[in-house]
Amino acid sequence: MQLGCMAFFAGYCFSRRFILSFVFGFLSLGLVASPAFPASFENQVATAANWIGKTWPQDVEHRASTDSNIYIAHLQTSIANDEAQWLSKPSLALGQRLLANYLLRYQLFQHSRDLLSSERLAKRMQKMLGTKKQASVQLKHLLAKQASMNHRFIEAQALFEQEALPLELSLLIAHAQGDYSDLKALPNCLSADGQDSFVLSNIAERLLMLGRFKDAIECFQLAEYRYQDVNPFVLSWLQTQVGIAFLEADDIPSANTIFRRAYLRFPSYTLAAEHLAETELLLGNLAEAEELYLAVIKVSDHPLFIAQLAKVQHKLGKHKAAKINKELGLQGFNRMLENHLGAFADHGAQYLLEQGMHQRAYEIAQINIRNRQDKGAWLLLGESAEINGDQAQACKAWQKLKSLQESYQLQMRGLDLKDKIKASCDTGLKRV
Repeated sequence: MQLGCMAFFAGYCFSRRFILSFVFGFLSLGLVASPAFPASFENQVATAANWIGKTWPQDVEHRASTDSNIYIAHLQTSIANDEAQWLSKPSLALGQRLLANYLLRYQLFQHSRDLLSSERLAKRMQKMLGTKKQASVQLKHLLAKQASMNHRFIEAQALFEQEALPLELSLLIAHAQGDYSDLKALPNCLSADGQDSFVLSNIAERLLMLGRFKDAIECFQLAEYRYQDVNPFVLSWLQTQVGIAFLEADDIPSANTIFRRAYLRFPSYTLAAEHLAETELLLGNLAEAEELYLAVIKVSDHPLFIAQLAKVQHKLGKHKAAKINKELGLQGFNRMLENHLGAFADHGAQYLLEQGMHQRAYEIAQINIRNRQDKGAWLLLGESAEINGDQAQACKAWQKLKSLQESYQLQMRGLDLKDKIKASCDTGLKRV
């Protein structure tokens, strides 16, 4: 599945992966093998799961924060006021604040209006900058963040010219290009006394790439304790990252507990609510899952949430509603792929594979690999090539994945590359 959002910098992505929503369809298609974790990894998960109690991750009773409704109201008012001022007297300083808030609101609600607004504003600000070389690092950072939303990594990098890129941007670009060399020298999280919560969560995400589950959870735990502000979103976001780690490790009860803490702190945070709905679905609590998904699609127009709602409704026997929402989900993906191909190529191709639209999924997967060469992109290309009978391309993808795995010791659980390479490459050679 899709990995790779570098800590808070790229939080507009669906966390470290796009959500396990596609797994159900992929398992039925045979695209993802059943997880076969090594005993050491299972032991790590079990050990870390024992830490989850009344005080961690911290709930609203043990850690005070601003009320999420007050937080949202302030954000909405700020955006409305800045939009009005921008129309009468635009400036780079005003645009910077407005762009930051568009990206934040998209991160919260996953609504395409903010994606479009941020794109238009970023283009306008680029024109205003012209040949000026004195843009602040913060402004460059925001423009780079917006560009990277559509996987325009070269454009994001060019904003800094000869300057050193901020670490999180540098890592995001390197990983998107399939360069994971930073994993070879990860700092020790527990000895990183001077590191703030965002740096620690960044380290934790990279530890997970190496299968160092217990170390990563310790790092996330330290990140939460070290965060000393009262911003409810940051705390909910941190907890959602921890929940995703347990969800990917197939510890659904622990993931459910953590997502509930994140949701109760910030009920309007789309990803906390959706991930909670996903674990309720996995635990068989269909009515709870449907209620959460219905609340999510009131604030977000992301097609994946609508498609997930359709799955839940189908299981509940609400076949008419399920059919309508399944069609709405497909229409939504088509619209997203038309308007934001770079941002949705990987997730759109995955969804199309699940829907049996194999040829189109393969075409989009090939577009995606031009923008990204990370392990998720190569996995998607390999699976779509294989299911379309292009064994030569599948062989190339599996060999590339094996090279990445061996070069950087990446953890690729549930994926037997040796068998994949043998099947695809042998078949391809025989055909030649």
